[in-house]
Amino acid sequence: IGEALVNSPLSHGRFLHGSGKGYFSVARIVPSLPHPNNWEQCSYPIRELSEILPSYGGVHDAYISQNRFWGSRAISRLAQLCTMYVDLDYYKIPDLAGMHPLAVMDMAFEQLQRARIPRPSLVVATGRGLALVWPHEPVPPAALAKWKLCQDYIFEALKELGADSSARDAARMLRLVGSRNSKSRNIVETLWEEHGESTWGFGDLADEILPLTREQLQELRARRLEGGEQKK
Repeated sequence: IGEALVNSPLSHGRFLHGSGKGYFSVARIVPSLPHPNNWEQCSYPIRELSEILPSYGGVHDAYISQNRFWGSRAISRLAQLCTMYVDLDYYKIPDLAGMHPLAVMDMAFEQLQRARIPRPSLVVATGRGLALVWPHEPVPPAALAKWKLCQDYIFEALKELGADSSARDAARMLRLVGSRNSKSRNIVETLWEEHGESTWGFGDLADEILPLTREQLQELRARRLEGGEQKK
């Protein structure tokens, strides 16, 4: 793919949160603290990306929010949805555990094609798994129901490859490019990215993923209404 454009914590942050409203969250696991209190998280306005993220290079087990919030990360404080994603824990699948990440990515692309879902704009090798990300134009929390439906379709298409069922919510954090996975010792890095225009219109992406487009749904509703009126 040539040199990756998303190749550091800051470039990853800009890819996700380069424009829009609200706060992004970053977190890391602090091994010296006892579980579950070893999760250290902070939230910052997006204008502080360049001040905060460079210091996370090489840091063990660092994560970044995929969407934005008003203050600390919570669905109730959702500011904008700006990505769809799936986290593939393929290391948990015995037949896939020893495979090269590129081979699993190719399998994922084949599964998506079968499901008529477009390829993601970014694929990140997370140390033991893969994160696939579809960035889209920022949309308000009112779009959450449709967004969740898209997430469910993506999950169903890739569950045989270890898609994490708990990583579908809008407040999910995924590993930060340029950090290190302490379990595998591997640096989290970009495996594949779409060069050029990589950000979807939200409605366009949803139409590609969902089996019925907005126009088809409207047509179906109109036919049902018409049929109901004719029965009267």
